[in-house]
Amino acid sequence: MMKLLAIVAALAVATNAISISWTGYGNDNQWTNKVNWSPDQVPSTGDDVTIASGIVQVTIPTGVNSLVMGTSFSAPANLTVFQSFFIGTGGLQVEGNGNLFINSGTAAVSGQVTIGGNLYFQSGQISGQWTINNRGVADLSGPAEKVLTGAQFISSATSFPLSGVLVLNQSSQVIVHSTVVISGDASIQAQDSTAVLFDASAGTLTYTGNGNFQIQAPINFGAFNFQGGNLTIYDEVTFVNPFVIPSGSYVATVGSAVANLTAGVSGAGVLSGAGTNLILGNVTVSGALNVIGGNVTFVGAGSSIGVLSVSGGYLVLNYAVVAKQLNFLSGNVVGAASLSANQLYFSSTGFNLDSALTVTKSAAVGGLLAFGSSGSVTIGSAATLSTLASITFTGAPGQTVTNQGSLSITAPAVFQNINLGGSGSVTASSTLSFQTATVTQTAVTLSGAGIFKGANTRIISVGKVAATSTVSAVIGSYSFTCPAECDDVSTSGVPTDSFNFSA
Repeated sequence: MMKLLAIVAALAVATNAISISWTGYGNDNQWTNKVNWSPDQVPSTGDDVTIASGIVQVTIPTGVNSLVMGTSFSAPANLTVFQSFFIGTGGLQVEGNGNLFINSGTAAVSGQVTIGGNLYFQSGQISGQWTINNRGVADLSGPAEKVLTGAQFISSATSFPLSGVLVLNQSSQVIVHSTVVISGDASIQAQDSTAVLFDASAGTLTYTGNGNFQIQAPINFGAFNFQGGNLTIYDEVTFVNPFVIPSGSYVATVGSAVANLTAGVSGAGVLSGAGTNLILGNVTVSGALNVIGGNVTFVGAGSSIGVLSVSGGYLVLNYAVVAKQLNFLSGNVVGAASLSANQLYFSSTGFNLDSALTVTKSAAVGGLLAFGSSGSVTIGSAATLSTLASITFTGAPGQTVTNQGSLSITAPAVFQNINLGGSGSVTASSTLSFQTATVTQTAVTLSGAGIFKGANTRIISVGKVAATSTVSAVIGSYSFTCPAECDDVSTSGVPTDSFNFSA
């Protein structure tokens, strides 16, 4: 009996469903005033509604089967939704003279939504299948939160401004085929998915306004016109086209972010990697690249950087990188490719180098530098390495610091299992010591408290060890002095004789 009543009720609803048009004769703009409708009744969930023109406000929860608005050529149709508004399988159609405002309300649509007019989504929530055609406008500006729940939002809009907070729930997806302009403080967030939820790979995204743009959802970018401000990436992001960071702007990956910039990066701004993985193609940044955490991996050739700083995580070199200034503070450099810099600043209590490094002008070092099996340092013929503080070069036996220029040792320096090679020279006013290594240099000049010493270390060839007056020398059990300099210095013996030269 109950089932029969339900069927009868459903038939009654279907039978009573009618087409209702807005007239506005009530002069109060209220959806709930039956005088504003023809025939004189407030639309219900089974009705098909037309608003050709006029100003309409939805201030109570309500619904219809279908809604068409903005069909008049003479006057616009403005509908503002402040409450829950349900549209059934008949769908929603906003024509060229229609303006739909969603302001703290909810628009849930079972059928298809087509926007050929203007959508102003200022705050609230939408669901369903939304399509903005190439005659329409999608305006998602304003500081308030705008939520998509179980929605697909496809935009070919002529204009698509976005600001404030955009939240994508229940695998909601935004697909952009045209241009999105994001301004001021803005964020795109995802609550419950790892799939790409904001896909602008076929469109253009412009960020302007010098605010803070936060990406907290998986995004694919096509052309990204970054005009200035701060961009923080928390999620998985792929840049299909080259990315330019303008001067004064800052881009950072943090947390679990995976940012794929294999298309390339350029500009004069700052790029920081502190997320899980930052993947870089060709990088030509005259500003700065900071490696703070996670992996920053170079997978493109020909990269050049103004200031490259490593203070944590891993710098992974699959292709060679050139920097004007290189700062090693903490962390790791690994990879089969090389790294070169005009200037090196090294100050770390523990830094791991497992790639080839070349310095062409100057190096200021202090702390502990550990060499991996592929680690090496070359001081170019026009370069000088100076000690900021005590420095220890260490690692498994066999790795080399090649000095073709000069070393200025003003604080204790220890080569522990690390060789010193090349045809450069050394000046020392502090202690330079070697443990289980080999030494080849043109000259070592001692002054003040300068000491040149080694244990289990073979001097293959040092052209001379010099001092201002005399050089005091001990090689094995043999002691002697040299006036001004000792020439053609070498050690022998098994095990290799220890040695000590002092001014």
